[in-house]
Amino acid sequence: MRAQQILAEKYGVAADVWSVTSYNELRRDALAAERWNRLHPDRRARVPYIVEAIQGAEGPIVAATDLYEGGGRPGGAVAARPHGDAGNRWLRAER
Repeated sequence: MRAQQILAEKYGVAADVWSVTSYNELRRDALAAERWNRLHPDRRARVPYIVEAIQGAEGPIVAATDLYEGGGRPGGAVAARPHGDAGNRWLRAER
């Protein structure tokens, strides 16, 4: 929520904040819908939950997580930040 506040105060950018409990589950749901649609072209297409949830959202969508590649291993990204600190100052862009 702090990042949302910084965007508004410093840059005049409004942002909605959504909570995702599992990116893996969102991915599984999307893949299952895609597969079902491919196997049942004569039936009504299934829409992944994430598509329904963000339908009509304006502007860019940014996904952030506190899970880092290599996290938890010696020398990994998590070792470079205080334990449990997943605050806005640790956000980084990924492609």
